[in-house]
Amino acid sequence: MIKQEPPTDLTPWKPTPTLIPEEWMNLIDRLENEAIGNSREYIMRVRLNACGVGDLLRSWGLPLDVVLAGYLIEYDKKPLRSTNLERVDKVLNHVSEAFRYINYIEDEKLPPLLTPPYKDLGALLIAVAVYYQALKTFQQQSN
Repeated sequence: MIKQEPPTDLTPWKPTPTLIPEEWMNLIDRLENEAIGNSREYIMRVRLNACGVGDLLRSWGLPLDVVLAGYLIEYDKKPLRSTNLERVDKVLNHVSEAFRYINYIEDEKLPPLLTPPYKDLGALLIAVAVYYQALKTFQQQSN
């Protein structure tokens, strides 16, 4: 039996940003405009930046459902369910699971965060992006 050598070419990988259908972008824009001035979710005493979370997940080239969940994480589920858009149930499931992971991070409950298999890897990545955005805001404020 011939032993195959691992590849040695470590060419940097550049993900392709996730494309978002127009009807979903319209919903995201509408919800963002309606939420101006309203109270929102806070992470580490910093207002949750759903637009930044969605943009980050999109830049990673993640599946559409995960990216949409990132953009919509701070909004009420009722209006989202009533949109009748395709994938809305999957998106909302990712949102629910993301909050579970966010609570694990907040409570420093590390085993579910560090031990595969993960119930929803997309939701874990959303939680990571949420905290990344919060830390980025802290950095900008402290300069």
